[in-house]
Amino acid sequence: MRNIVTLACLLTVIATPGLTQDPACYALETPSEDYGVNTMTLSNEGEINYTMTGSPYVTYEFSCDFDGMDQASCSVECDGGNVTLLRFPDRVLADFTHLRIESARIESIATQIGSMEADGTQISGLFKLAPAPAAVCKAAADLRQPLLLEPGDLYPAVERLEEYLFKGGYFNDVADWYFTAETAEAVRQFQAESGDPVTGTADWALLQKLGIQASYSFGGC
Repeated sequence: MRNIVTLACLLTVIATPGLTQDPACYALETPSEDYGVNTMTLSNEGEINYTMTGSPYVTYEFSCDFDGMDQASCSVECDGGNVTLLRFPDRVLADFTHLRIESARIESIATQIGSMEADGTQISGLFKLAPAPAAVCKAAADLRQPLLLEPGDLYPAVERLEEYLFKGGYFNDVADWYFTAETAEAVRQFQAESGDPVTGTADWALLQKLGIQASYSFGGC
């Protein structure tokens, strides 16, 4: 069992509050075979991107902002686990404790087999992230696929969109990956009631309003 209390005490001894020249990016130097993590980056804005061993085309993401401090702790609602970040002058320690995977970006539909079981998937482990060029974090963030869902699209995000619309009483069919005319009509109804432009397409702002916090979302309460 890792001892975050000990780590926090160590941090207060060797690190000064509010580092003034923090690196723009931190990254996992080598894959962590013990925890099944292939890559991991952390930006100064708290954007965490990581890939799992065996799923190189799926980038998972989580956000935990330092907010000007050298320690941050962020959790997922409904006992979905948490992440604690401790920033030292030469590294960041990222402690994942039973964190339920909340979101993932998929490079292509063809290469995502086996990656869609996020409802019950958790990640735990203590990871050491070293300072890295800003381009490393930017490259990880730039993998995000453009997210404008419209009729004819076939994406995992459509299923989550339809699930939210179903819960709101706008959509009456079984949720799946296919954005149909019925999906577009449900989106239009939601847009009309929420005061948004009635387009029948789902952009990033609409998905955020519906409760989706990332490109592809899973889990939930």
